Amino acid sequence: MKRKMTIKKLSATLGGLFLMLATTGAQAISLDALFAAGTIQVNDKLFSDWQLKELVHSSDAPRIDLTQIEVTGISGNPLNPGLDFAIDGGGLQAGGQAGDFDVAILRFEFKVTVLDPRMRIKDSELSISGGWVASPDTLLGIEETVCSSANCEPAVPDEIAWQRVWVDTLLNEFKEQDVRNFAPQQEIWVDQFVYVASWDGGPAAITKFQKFFSQEVVSVPEPGSLAMVALGLIGVGFGRRRLG
Repeated sequence: MKRKMTIKKLSATLGGLFLMLATTGAQAISLDALFAAGTIQVNDKLFSDWQLKELVHSSDAPRIDLTQIEVTGISGNPLNPGLDFAIDGGGLQAGGQAGDFDVAILRFEFKVTVLDPRMRIKDSELSISGGWVASPDTLLGIEETVCSSANCEPAVPDEIAWQRVWVDTLLNEFKEQDVRNFAPQQEIWVDQFVYVASWDGGPAAITKFQKFFSQEVVSVPEPGSLAMVALGLIGVGFGRRRLG
């Protein structure tokens, strides 16, 4: 009952944090299984190379259980595939001891590959779609870095995008969704930094967030066209030899 009351309070205060986006009936896989060489394919997108980079358990809340974080592919729009992250057991929580600062952090990386040679990823969309607080002095946030190679970090030379979504109950500020456009890419690496902080010990949690990757068609010559170009270049070469 207490958790229901806090959810109702946050929804009324922040207006719209709990927007639930439609997902397909795709089978969910735990984050723990993905870190053990698991993969997810959504349409022509392959999500692979999952790596746990940082895990900080809250001192005053239940420990983070990676088996209770389920990832599901979202394929309702072939040009905008994505992932849904649902955290069971009350979410990624921090707080619980009045008067004490507390924090929980989950950071991981994964690779997104376009399997269709005609398509390229052109942007990254991040959103918080579920969470709760029981204190006016907490921060829920997700920061994301997109890179063109592995071991993605903020401010590295191969960074191509950075974005952040958050809910700050102390300042009454929130940004539920953020989108970053970039030059079309065949593959990208995504660093996801998820955190919950409580300055006065009041409990808070993130229970759901989502990722989308819009794509566009690029011009790729057909095999027949490539063959014609090759024959043309060969013909030019023979012509030059005869002229010589």
